[in-house]
Amino acid sequence: MEEKTSNYPFTLVLGPTLFHLGTLTYRSKDLDPLEPPCFAEINPEDAKKLQVNQGDKVRVWSSVGEIICEVKISDQQAKGVVFMPDHLEACRVNQLFEHDGATTAVNVVKLIEY
Repeated sequence: MEEKTSNYPFTLVLGPTLFHLGTLTYRSKDLDPLEPPCFAEINPEDAKKLQVNQGDKVRVWSSVGEIICEVKISDQQAKGVVFMPDHLEACRVNQLFEHDGATTAVNVVKLIEY
């Protein structure tokens, strides 16, 4: 695991979601409307600091890659933790990792739309 720093103050944690549990469920078009194709879930306190609202586009990046996705705000996530699904076709979280693993240090910033 890459340790948190001032450049990467969040810990990214990967896992399944309620609606998509693996490689077969992400192929189900009936489940797609239930959640965004790619999202980062963060704690409300972190969302306030980052000045992001539910559904805003954010950039999540590590020392080796980045992803643009929607943000979901949930008190189920601990402060300083970003959760992303690890099995959605549209959300290629592997590009954020230098080595195989379930956690890495990342940063998050709101994208400004013009």
